Amino acid sequence: MNEGQLNQAGNLINDHNLRKLWLTLKPLIQPFCGSKEDQEILSEVEEVILTFHEYDPTGQEFRYTRTTKGTNALRNLPPKIDVKEIKRLIGRVSFFFDGLGGVVEV
Repeated sequence: MNEGQLNQAGNLINDHNLRKLWLTLKPLIQPFCGSKEDQEILSEVEEVILTFHEYDPTGQEFRYTRTTKGTNALRNLPPKIDVKEIKRLIGRVSFFFDGLGGVVEV
């Protein structure tokens, strides 16, 4: 059994819901994305995040081979995956957040 992490209230975090996290973060970063190009990149980042959420709503299945219920993870993936395209998209998302890190202090 994997040991879980605790949130700030001391409760066990049972999932990493990317959609919920994105919907919390997006309004905080939108003011830093004023240009049309920035808005397009923000939309692309959102699409990638929500696509990952679609296939892994709890954020656990990409991390572990089996779910906490003992079933195989990632049973709902499409039959073919373009790994090079995923690498490209993840690189764009990473670049976006790295750049944002230079503008926003946490």
